[in-house]
Amino acid sequence: MAAHSRAAVFFFAMHDDLSILTLLPQFPFDPSGGAVRCMDTISRFLASSDTRVTTLGTFATERAKSSTASSPKDILRAMNLSHQSAGGFLRFRHSEIDYILLDTGDHDPISWQKDAALRAAFDRELTKILDSFRPRVVHTFGAGPPELARQKICRDHGAAVALSVRNNAYFDPTYFEHADSVLTPSQFLSDQLRSRIGVESVALPVPMNFTDIFSPAREPVFTTFINPSIDKGVFFFARLAEELSRERPDIPIMVVESRGTAGTLAAAAKAGNFDLARHQNIMISPGVPNPRDIYAVSRVLLAPSIVEETAGRVLVEAIINGVVPIASGKGGMTETMRGAGFILPLPASATMDSRTPPSAAEVTDWKDLVIRLCDDEPFYQQHSAKAKQTADFYREENLAPMYADYFRTIQTRVC
Repeated sequence: MAAHSRAAVFFFAMHDDLSILTLLPQFPFDPSGGAVRCMDTISRFLASSDTRVTTLGTFATERAKSSTASSPKDILRAMNLSHQSAGGFLRFRHSEIDYILLDTGDHDPISWQKDAALRAAFDRELTKILDSFRPRVVHTFGAGPPELARQKICRDHGAAVALSVRNNAYFDPTYFEHADSVLTPSQFLSDQLRSRIGVESVALPVPMNFTDIFSPAREPVFTTFINPSIDKGVFFFARLAEELSRERPDIPIMVVESRGTAGTLAAAAKAGNFDLARHQNIMISPGVPNPRDIYAVSRVLLAPSIVEETAGRVLVEAIINGVVPIASGKGGMTETMRGAGFILPLPASATMDSRTPPSAAEVTDWKDLVIRLCDDEPFYQQHSAKAKQTADFYREENLAPMYADYFRTIQTRVC
Protein backbone atom coordinates (compact mmCIF):
# COMPACT_ATOMS: atom_id res chain seq x y z
CA MET A 1 0.00 0.00 0.00
CA ALA A 2 1.29 3.49 -0.77
CA ALA A 3 3.00 5.22 2.14
CA HIS A 4 1.04 8.42 1.38
CA SER A 5 -2.42 6.82 1.34
CA ARG A 6 -4.94 6.46 4.11
CA ALA A 7 -4.20 3.97 6.85
CA ALA A 8 -5.60 0.48 6.56
CA VAL A 9 -5.86 -2.53 8.81
CA PHE A 10 -5.19 -5.98 7.33
CA PHE A 11 -6.50 -9.14 8.89
CA PHE A 12 -6.85 -12.81 8.01
CA ALA A 13 -10.16 -13.72 6.44
CA MET A 14 -10.41 -17.36 7.39
CA HIS A 15 -13.76 -17.94 5.74
CA ASP A 16 -13.90 -20.09 2.61
CA ASP A 17 -16.19 -17.84 0.56
CA LEU A 18 -13.54 -15.40 -0.64
CA SER A 19 -14.57 -13.90 -3.98
CA ILE A 20 -12.19 -12.20 -6.42
CA LEU A 21 -12.89 -10.06 -9.46
CA THR A 22 -9.98 -9.92 -11.89
CA LEU A 23 -10.42 -6.63 -13.74
CA LEU A 24 -8.51 -6.36 -17.03
CA PRO A 25 -8.53 -3.77 -19.83
CA GLN A 26 -7.16 -6.50 -22.10
CA PHE A 27 -7.72 -10.00 -23.48
CA PRO A 28 -6.81 -12.47 -20.68
CA PHE A 29 -5.12 -14.87 -23.13
CA ASP A 30 -3.20 -12.27 -25.15
CA PRO A 31 -0.09 -14.11 -26.45
CA SER A 32 1.88 -10.85 -26.44
CA GLY A 33 0.75 -9.71 -23.00
CA GLY A 34 3.07 -11.07 -20.34
CA ALA A 35 1.41 -9.03 -17.59
CA VAL A 36 -2.14 -10.07 -18.46
CA ARG A 37 -1.11 -13.72 -18.76
CA CYS A 38 0.37 -13.51 -15.26
CA MET A 39 -2.89 -12.03 -14.01
CA ASP A 40 -4.88 -14.86 -15.57
CA THR A 41 -2.55 -17.47 -14.08
CA ILE A 42 -3.04 -15.92 -10.64
CA SER A 43 -6.80 -16.19 -11.19
CA ARG A 44 -6.38 -19.88 -11.96
CA PHE A 45 -4.31 -20.35 -8.82
CA LEU A 46 -7.07 -18.75 -6.77
CA ALA A 47 -9.86 -20.71 -8.45
CA SER A 48 -8.03 -23.92 -7.61
CA SER A 49 -7.84 -22.80 -3.97
CA ASP A 50 -11.59 -22.72 -3.28
CA THR A 51 -11.97 -19.09 -4.28
CA ARG A 52 -14.79 -17.81 -6.48
CA VAL A 53 -13.25 -15.90 -9.38
CA THR A 54 -14.81 -13.80 -12.11
CA THR A 55 -12.77 -12.08 -14.81
CA LEU A 56 -14.02 -8.96 -16.59
CA GLY A 57 -11.85 -8.20 -19.61
CA THR A 58 -11.90 -7.22 -23.27
CA PHE A 59 -10.78 -8.44 -26.69
CA ALA A 60 -7.99 -5.83 -26.82
CA THR A 61 -4.54 -7.26 -27.55
CA GLU A 62 -1.11 -5.67 -27.81
CA ARG A 63 -0.85 -6.69 -31.48
CA ALA A 64 -4.48 -5.97 -32.37
CA LYS A 65 -3.75 -4.51 -35.80
CA SER A 66 -1.04 -6.98 -36.83
CA SER A 67 -1.85 -9.13 -39.85
CA THR A 68 0.11 -12.06 -38.36
CA ALA A 69 -1.45 -12.04 -34.89
CA SER A 70 -4.24 -14.46 -33.97
CA SER A 71 -7.55 -12.78 -33.18
CA PRO A 72 -9.15 -13.31 -29.76
CA LYS A 73 -11.96 -15.32 -31.35
CA ASP A 74 -9.42 -17.54 -33.12
CA ILE A 75 -7.63 -18.09 -29.82
CA LEU A 76 -10.89 -18.99 -28.05
CA ARG A 77 -11.73 -21.45 -30.83
CA ALA A 78 -8.28 -23.02 -30.53
CA MET A 79 -8.92 -23.42 -26.81
CA ASN A 80 -12.23 -25.18 -27.60
CA LEU A 81 -14.18 -22.70 -25.49
CA SER A 82 -17.89 -22.45 -26.17
CA HIS A 83 -19.45 -19.16 -25.20
CA GLN A 84 -22.60 -17.10 -25.12
CA SER A 85 -22.67 -13.73 -26.84
CA ALA A 86 -25.04 -10.90 -25.99
CA GLY A 87 -24.87 -7.12 -25.80
CA GLY A 88 -21.30 -7.01 -27.08
CA PHE A 89 -20.00 -9.36 -24.37
CA LEU A 90 -18.84 -12.97 -24.58
CA ARG A 91 -19.42 -15.13 -21.52
CA PHE A 92 -17.93 -18.52 -20.76
CA ARG A 93 -16.46 -20.62 -17.98
CA HIS A 94 -12.91 -21.94 -18.11
CA SER A 95 -10.66 -23.39 -15.40
CA GLU A 96 -13.36 -22.73 -12.78
CA ILE A 97 -13.40 -19.01 -13.71
CA ASP A 98 -16.35 -17.07 -15.11
CA TYR A 99 -15.13 -14.86 -17.96
CA ILE A 100 -17.00 -11.82 -19.27
CA LEU A 101 -15.22 -10.17 -22.22
CA LEU A 102 -16.22 -7.03 -24.09
CA ASP A 103 -15.75 -7.32 -27.86
CA THR A 104 -13.57 -4.28 -28.56
CA GLY A 105 -12.89 -5.15 -32.20
CA ASP A 106 -9.39 -4.46 -33.41
CA HIS A 107 -8.53 -2.02 -30.62
CA ASP A 108 -5.44 -2.35 -28.46
CA PRO A 109 -5.63 -2.06 -24.62
CA ILE A 110 -5.26 1.72 -24.74
CA SER A 111 -7.20 2.77 -27.84
CA TRP A 112 -10.49 1.08 -26.91
CA GLN A 113 -10.72 3.25 -23.81
CA LYS A 114 -10.86 6.35 -26.01
CA ASP A 115 -14.12 5.05 -27.47
CA ALA A 116 -16.83 6.52 -25.25
CA ALA A 117 -19.41 3.84 -26.12
CA LEU A 118 -17.05 0.94 -25.40
CA ARG A 119 -15.84 2.53 -22.19
CA ALA A 120 -19.41 3.14 -20.99
CA ALA A 121 -20.45 -0.45 -21.78
CA PHE A 122 -17.46 -1.84 -19.88
CA ASP A 123 -18.08 0.37 -16.85
CA ARG A 124 -21.77 -0.53 -16.76
CA GLU A 125 -20.85 -4.22 -16.74
CA LEU A 126 -18.33 -3.60 -13.98
CA THR A 127 -21.03 -1.98 -11.82
CA LYS A 128 -23.39 -4.91 -12.46
CA ILE A 129 -20.73 -7.40 -11.37
CA LEU A 130 -19.90 -5.40 -8.25
CA ASP A 131 -23.59 -5.33 -7.31
CA SER A 132 -24.34 -9.00 -8.06
CA PHE A 133 -21.08 -10.90 -7.50
CA ARG A 134 -19.96 -8.59 -4.67
CA PRO A 135 -16.24 -9.45 -4.77
CA ARG A 136 -14.27 -9.01 -1.58
CA VAL A 137 -11.14 -8.16 -3.57
CA VAL A 138 -10.63 -6.71 -7.05
CA HIS A 139 -7.30 -7.69 -8.61
CA THR A 140 -6.32 -5.32 -11.41
CA PHE A 141 -3.53 -3.40 -13.11
CA GLY A 142 -3.17 -0.11 -14.95
CA ALA A 143 -2.87 3.49 -13.76
CA GLY A 144 -4.41 5.62 -16.48
CA PRO A 145 -7.42 7.82 -15.69
CA PRO A 146 -9.98 5.13 -16.73
CA GLU A 147 -8.28 2.48 -14.56
CA LEU A 148 -8.03 4.78 -11.56
CA ALA A 149 -11.69 5.70 -11.92
CA ARG A 150 -12.65 2.01 -11.97
CA GLN A 151 -10.53 1.31 -8.90
CA LYS A 152 -12.43 4.03 -7.06
CA ILE A 153 -15.74 2.51 -8.16
CA CYS A 154 -14.62 -0.85 -6.80
CA ARG A 155 -13.67 0.62 -3.43
CA ASP A 156 -16.92 2.57 -3.28
CA HIS A 157 -18.69 -0.79 -3.63
CA GLY A 158 -16.82 -2.15 -0.62
CA ALA A 159 -14.15 -4.19 -2.40
CA ALA A 160 -10.47 -4.01 -1.55
CA VAL A 161 -8.23 -3.23 -4.53
CA ALA A 162 -5.10 -5.30 -5.09
CA LEU A 163 -2.99 -3.53 -7.71
CA SER A 164 -0.56 -5.70 -9.65
CA VAL A 165 2.55 -3.83 -10.79
CA ARG A 166 4.29 -5.85 -13.48
CA ASN A 167 6.33 -3.23 -15.36
CA ASN A 168 8.38 -0.08 -14.79
CA ALA A 169 5.61 2.39 -15.56
CA TYR A 170 4.30 2.94 -12.03
CA PHE A 171 6.84 5.25 -10.41
CA ASP A 172 4.31 7.93 -9.51
CA PRO A 173 2.65 7.85 -6.06
CA THR A 174 -0.65 9.13 -7.48
CA TYR A 175 -1.09 5.82 -9.31
CA PHE A 176 -1.69 4.10 -5.96
CA GLU A 177 -4.43 6.39 -4.68
CA HIS A 178 -7.05 3.63 -4.64
CA ALA A 179 -4.81 0.62 -3.98
CA ASP A 180 -5.28 -1.23 -0.69
CA SER A 181 -2.39 -3.56 -1.48
CA VAL A 182 0.30 -3.72 -4.15
CA LEU A 183 1.64 -6.94 -5.65
CA THR A 184 4.90 -7.29 -7.61
CA PRO A 185 6.72 -10.22 -9.30
CA SER A 186 10.12 -9.59 -7.68
CA GLN A 187 11.80 -8.20 -4.60
CA PHE A 188 13.80 -6.02 -6.99
CA LEU A 189 10.65 -4.18 -8.08
CA SER A 190 9.31 -3.96 -4.53
CA ASP A 191 12.58 -2.39 -3.41
CA GLN A 192 12.39 0.10 -6.30
CA LEU A 193 8.84 1.14 -5.41
CA ARG A 194 9.83 1.67 -1.78
CA SER A 195 13.04 3.59 -2.44
CA ARG A 196 11.78 5.76 -5.30
CA ILE A 197 8.22 6.70 -4.31
CA GLY A 198 7.67 5.28 -0.82
CA VAL A 199 5.17 2.59 -1.85
CA GLU A 200 5.12 -0.67 0.10
CA SER A 201 4.31 -3.87 -1.75
CA VAL A 202 4.39 -7.65 -1.55
CA ALA A 203 6.70 -9.60 -3.88
CA LEU A 204 5.60 -13.04 -5.04
CA PRO A 205 7.35 -15.15 -7.72
CA VAL A 206 6.22 -15.03 -11.33
CA PRO A 207 3.09 -17.23 -11.58
CA MET A 208 3.26 -20.04 -14.11
CA ASN A 209 0.66 -22.28 -15.70
CA PHE A 210 2.66 -25.37 -16.66
CA THR A 211 -0.18 -26.65 -18.86
CA ASP A 212 0.26 -23.78 -21.31
CA ILE A 213 4.04 -23.61 -21.01
CA PHE A 214 5.55 -27.07 -20.60
CA SER A 215 6.14 -29.20 -23.69
CA PRO A 216 6.65 -32.89 -22.84
CA ALA A 217 8.02 -33.60 -26.32
CA ARG A 218 10.98 -31.43 -27.29
CA GLU A 219 13.36 -31.12 -30.19
CA PRO A 220 15.84 -28.50 -28.85
CA VAL A 221 17.18 -26.95 -32.02
CA PHE A 222 16.73 -23.19 -32.14
CA THR A 223 18.53 -20.32 -30.47
CA THR A 224 15.46 -18.20 -29.74
CA PHE A 225 14.86 -14.48 -29.27
CA ILE A 226 11.39 -13.30 -28.25
CA ASN A 227 10.02 -9.81 -28.93
CA PRO A 228 12.59 -7.98 -31.11
CA SER A 229 11.95 -4.57 -29.58
CA ILE A 230 14.33 -1.85 -28.47
CA ASP A 231 13.87 -2.50 -24.75
CA LYS A 232 14.48 -6.23 -25.22
CA GLY A 233 17.79 -5.53 -26.97
CA VAL A 234 16.97 -5.81 -30.67
CA PHE A 235 20.08 -3.85 -31.74
CA PHE A 236 22.36 -6.09 -29.69
CA PHE A 237 20.59 -9.18 -30.98
CA ALA A 238 20.83 -8.02 -34.59
CA ARG A 239 24.63 -7.90 -34.35
CA LEU A 240 24.75 -11.20 -32.47
CA ALA A 241 22.57 -12.88 -35.10
CA GLU A 242 24.77 -11.45 -37.86
CA GLU A 243 28.03 -12.69 -36.35
CA LEU A 244 26.59 -16.05 -35.31
CA SER A 245 25.12 -16.63 -38.77
CA ARG A 246 28.36 -15.66 -40.51
CA GLU A 247 30.46 -17.98 -38.36
CA ARG A 248 27.97 -20.81 -37.86
CA PRO A 249 25.21 -20.78 -40.46
CA ASP A 250 24.33 -24.31 -39.32
CA ILE A 251 22.92 -22.98 -36.01
CA PRO A 252 19.21 -22.18 -36.52
CA ILE A 253 17.88 -18.97 -35.00
CA MET A 254 14.21 -18.24 -34.30
CA VAL A 255 12.83 -14.74 -33.74
CA VAL A 256 9.34 -14.65 -32.22
CA GLU A 257 7.32 -11.53 -32.94
CA SER A 258 5.47 -9.72 -30.19
CA ARG A 259 5.39 -5.94 -29.77
CA GLY A 260 8.61 -6.04 -31.75
CA THR A 261 8.32 -7.49 -35.25
CA ALA A 262 10.41 -8.71 -38.17
CA GLY A 263 10.34 -5.14 -39.43
CA THR A 264 11.88 -3.89 -36.18
CA LEU A 265 14.69 -6.42 -36.51
CA ALA A 266 15.30 -5.59 -40.17
CA ALA A 267 15.54 -1.88 -39.32
CA ALA A 268 18.03 -2.61 -36.52
CA ALA A 269 20.22 -4.60 -38.91
CA LYS A 270 19.98 -1.87 -41.56
CA ALA A 271 21.26 0.63 -38.98
CA GLY A 272 24.39 -1.54 -38.78
CA ASN A 273 24.71 -1.72 -42.58
CA PHE A 274 23.96 -5.44 -42.87
CA ASP A 275 20.99 -7.50 -43.98
CA LEU A 276 19.88 -10.44 -41.85
CA ALA A 277 17.46 -11.59 -44.58
CA ARG A 278 20.39 -13.11 -46.48
CA HIS A 279 20.93 -15.69 -43.73
CA GLN A 280 18.82 -18.79 -44.32
CA ASN A 281 19.28 -20.02 -40.74
CA ILE A 282 17.14 -17.19 -39.32
CA MET A 283 13.42 -17.92 -39.06
CA ILE A 284 10.72 -15.40 -38.09
CA SER A 285 7.73 -16.74 -36.16
CA PRO A 286 4.53 -14.90 -35.21
CA GLY A 287 3.48 -14.98 -31.58
CA VAL A 288 1.71 -18.19 -30.58
CA PRO A 289 -1.21 -18.68 -28.15
CA ASN A 290 0.63 -21.42 -26.25
CA PRO A 291 4.26 -20.63 -25.29
CA ARG A 292 5.04 -24.35 -25.16
CA ASP A 293 5.06 -24.35 -28.98
CA ILE A 294 8.06 -22.02 -28.89
CA TYR A 295 10.01 -23.90 -26.25
CA ALA A 296 9.33 -27.32 -27.75
CA VAL A 297 11.90 -26.49 -30.44
CA SER A 298 14.19 -24.12 -28.50
CA ARG A 299 17.61 -25.03 -27.16
CA VAL A 300 18.82 -21.61 -25.97
CA LEU A 301 16.85 -18.47 -25.07
CA LEU A 302 18.52 -15.09 -25.60
CA ALA A 303 17.34 -12.25 -23.34
CA PRO A 304 19.66 -9.24 -23.86
CA SER A 305 17.24 -6.78 -22.26
CA ILE A 306 18.36 -3.17 -22.16
CA VAL A 307 15.88 -2.08 -19.50
CA GLU A 308 15.72 -3.24 -15.91
CA GLU A 309 13.22 -6.05 -16.18
CA THR A 310 10.76 -6.33 -13.31
CA ALA A 311 11.21 -10.11 -13.43
CA GLY A 312 11.41 -11.68 -16.89
CA ARG A 313 8.54 -14.08 -17.52
CA VAL A 314 10.10 -15.65 -20.65
CA LEU A 315 13.08 -16.72 -18.56
CA VAL A 316 10.85 -18.87 -16.37
CA GLU A 317 9.03 -20.25 -19.40
CA ALA A 318 12.37 -21.34 -20.83
CA ILE A 319 13.58 -22.82 -17.55
CA ILE A 320 10.41 -24.89 -17.18
CA ASN A 321 11.21 -26.55 -20.52
CA GLY A 322 14.89 -27.10 -19.85
CA VAL A 323 15.82 -24.37 -22.35
CA VAL A 324 19.04 -22.67 -21.25
CA PRO A 325 18.60 -18.88 -20.93
CA ILE A 326 21.37 -16.37 -21.53
CA ALA A 327 20.34 -13.02 -20.06
CA SER A 328 21.72 -9.56 -19.43
CA GLY A 329 20.76 -9.76 -15.76
CA LYS A 330 19.04 -6.38 -15.77
CA GLY A 331 16.72 -5.63 -12.87
CA GLY A 332 14.97 -8.71 -11.48
CA MET A 333 16.24 -11.16 -14.10
CA THR A 334 18.90 -12.76 -11.89
CA GLU A 335 16.38 -13.13 -9.06
CA THR A 336 13.93 -14.80 -11.42
CA MET A 337 16.47 -17.22 -12.90
CA ARG A 338 17.42 -18.52 -9.44
CA GLY A 339 20.81 -19.81 -10.57
CA ALA A 340 19.73 -21.37 -13.85
CA GLY A 341 21.27 -20.36 -17.17
CA PHE A 342 23.87 -17.64 -17.67
CA ILE A 343 24.18 -13.94 -16.96
CA LEU A 344 26.38 -12.03 -19.41
CA PRO A 345 26.84 -8.25 -19.40
CA LEU A 346 25.95 -5.99 -22.29
CA PRO A 347 28.39 -3.42 -23.69
CA ALA A 348 28.16 0.08 -22.24
CA SER A 349 26.91 1.31 -25.62
CA ALA A 350 23.73 -0.81 -25.31
CA THR A 351 21.24 1.71 -23.93
CA MET A 352 17.67 2.75 -24.71
CA ASP A 353 19.08 5.77 -26.54
CA SER A 354 21.28 3.72 -28.86
CA ARG A 355 20.00 3.16 -32.37
CA THR A 356 22.92 1.22 -33.85
CA PRO A 357 24.11 -2.35 -33.24
CA PRO A 358 27.31 -2.82 -31.21
CA SER A 359 30.53 -3.97 -32.82
CA ALA A 360 31.24 -7.62 -33.61
CA ALA A 361 33.77 -7.75 -30.77
CA GLU A 362 31.14 -6.62 -28.26
CA VAL A 363 28.94 -9.67 -28.86
CA THR A 364 31.77 -12.25 -28.81
CA ASP A 365 31.07 -13.64 -25.33
CA TRP A 366 27.41 -14.23 -26.17
CA LYS A 367 28.27 -15.76 -29.54
CA ASP A 368 30.88 -18.11 -28.08
CA LEU A 369 28.53 -19.30 -25.34
CA VAL A 370 25.74 -20.03 -27.84
CA ILE A 371 28.17 -22.02 -29.96
CA ARG A 372 29.37 -24.03 -26.97
CA LEU A 373 25.79 -24.79 -25.89
CA CYS A 374 25.12 -26.06 -29.42
CA ASP A 375 28.35 -28.07 -29.83
CA ASP A 376 29.16 -29.38 -26.35
CA GLU A 377 26.31 -31.79 -25.57
CA PRO A 378 27.43 -32.73 -22.02
CA PHE A 379 27.77 -29.01 -21.20
CA TYR A 380 24.31 -28.31 -22.60
CA GLN A 381 22.69 -31.25 -20.81
CA GLN A 382 24.26 -30.15 -17.51
CA HIS A 383 22.71 -26.70 -17.74
CA SER A 384 19.42 -27.95 -19.17
CA ALA A 385 19.09 -30.30 -16.18
CA LYS A 386 19.86 -27.40 -13.84
CA ALA A 387 17.08 -25.39 -15.47
CA LYS A 388 14.59 -28.22 -15.02
CA GLN A 389 15.57 -28.53 -11.38
CA THR A 390 15.03 -24.80 -10.87
CA ALA A 391 11.62 -25.12 -12.54
CA ASP A 392 10.30 -27.11 -9.59
CA PHE A 393 10.20 -23.89 -7.57
CA TYR A 394 7.62 -22.46 -10.00
CA ARG A 395 5.20 -25.39 -9.86
CA GLU A 396 1.61 -24.54 -9.05
CA GLU A 397 1.63 -26.62 -5.87
CA ASN A 398 4.39 -24.35 -4.55
CA LEU A 399 3.16 -20.96 -5.75
CA ALA A 400 -0.64 -21.27 -5.55
CA PRO A 401 -0.67 -21.39 -1.72
CA MET A 402 1.47 -18.23 -1.63
CA TYR A 403 -1.04 -16.36 -3.78
CA ALA A 404 -4.05 -17.78 -1.93
CA ASP A 405 -2.57 -16.65 1.40
CA TYR A 406 -1.85 -13.20 0.00
CA PHE A 407 -5.40 -12.61 -1.22
CA ARG A 408 -6.93 -14.02 1.94
CA THR A 409 -5.08 -11.40 3.96
CA ILE A 410 -6.13 -8.47 1.79
CA GLN A 411 -9.64 -8.19 3.17
CA THR A 412 -9.20 -4.57 4.22
CA ARG A 413 -11.06 -2.08 6.35
CA VAL A 414 -10.22 1.50 5.43
CA CYS A 415 -10.14 3.84 8.39
